[in-house]
Amino acid sequence: MLGRAIIERKPIHYSYWIVLLCLLPVGLGFLGYRYAEGLLTTNMGNMVSWGLWISLYILFIGLSAGSFLLSTLIYVFNVIKYERIGRLALYSAMICLIIALLFVSADLGHVERSWKVFTNAAFTSVLWWEIMFYILYMTVIAVEFYFISRTDMIALRDRSAGLKRRFYNLLSLGSQRSDEASRKRDMKLVKIGGLIGIPTALAVHGGTGAVFAVIKAVPHWHTPLLPIIFITSALVSGAALLLFLRAFFVRPAEDEPQFLSGLGKLAIGLLAVDWVLVIFEFLVILYGAVPEAADALKEILFGANWWAFWVIQVGVGVLVPVYLIMFAQKSRVSLGLAGLSIVFGIVAVRWNIIVPGLMIPKLEGFSDSFFSLRLTTSYSPSAVEWLSSIGLLALFMLLISLGMKYLPLQTGVEHKSKLEGGH
Repeated sequence: MLGRAIIERKPIHYSYWIVLLCLLPVGLGFLGYRYAEGLLTTNMGNMVSWGLWISLYILFIGLSAGSFLLSTLIYVFNVIKYERIGRLALYSAMICLIIALLFVSADLGHVERSWKVFTNAAFTSVLWWEIMFYILYMTVIAVEFYFISRTDMIALRDRSAGLKRRFYNLLSLGSQRSDEASRKRDMKLVKIGGLIGIPTALAVHGGTGAVFAVIKAVPHWHTPLLPIIFITSALVSGAALLLFLRAFFVRPAEDEPQFLSGLGKLAIGLLAVDWVLVIFEFLVILYGAVPEAADALKEILFGANWWAFWVIQVGVGVLVPVYLIMFAQKSRVSLGLAGLSIVFGIVAVRWNIIVPGLMIPKLEGFSDSFFSLRLTTSYSPSAVEWLSSIGLLALFMLLISLGMKYLPLQTGVEHKSKLEGGH
């Protein structure tokens, strides 16, 4: 008999939902306060103008792109052994993208003006093209998820009544065809969507790296390696996120430990590639001998936030998951925690990309010539930044949990059991 998901065990289940439903309104309330009062609620200023929100924005863009690219292993390249995470990968790609856009909107403010991007097109702007790719990328994910789950939505609709029936009818767009010929047609369309989505996802996250790489005023960012590093770390974080979600939120199959171990080893392999590129980046900075870039690297390694690199990025993000996946006893808990620790390490990666480069003065002595909290080169997030971010993280977990409960995110025997109401 299949076991229960870890999060479904009663003490954990109740505690999880209590914490989640407490954090969500508090965090979103502080996000609303930021929209009302502006950036004065933050500790950012003229020097460090991007902080926690932008760090988490590029984290979630990477989680989205990484999850989607892993789904293409299944639906485009027919790597069947990862089939059980295919739908979850597509769904988490969509939710991560939504959360990423909420984080960047927290930094930008004035979301009511977002429609102007369509009426004031700037074809020479990397950022404008990035927004267009976001729209295309979101459309590809939605279309692909629709076709991969359409017939199962129909089955869920036919087994439901009342509001749930209308909900599944809406998601299936009122479709009635669920025969084998329709399934085969749907899978062909899914493959086409995946083929379109691969360059789109690469453009989305590589383009995010390019937005930073073209800024000459911050030498720490101004390197052609940055878009490539963004893509490799996206793959790492996507695999790690799916490892965590699969371990904690999905009812396990009989061969689950072996599957999770294989997914963990994939994450470790991608992590190794990512670190090779990070080392290359550091060497380019050292040999390039550009003072501002070298100072930013020193800030990362030995500055006030040295712990973000050595403790979180290296310790939590590399040493802990390598031990749990490669050497510790294999269990769902240990492997799930390994995935979560990699994601935490990528948070530090994103922080070390954004903040240290902005902490280096562009004009030596400038920050000592004036006394103003908005002209300082130091930065730590304000309470509003922390609490609003926690609210968006709680929203992410809520959407993931609801998707796990009500959507056909599993495949094969697991999904058949869910459709039939089995446990």
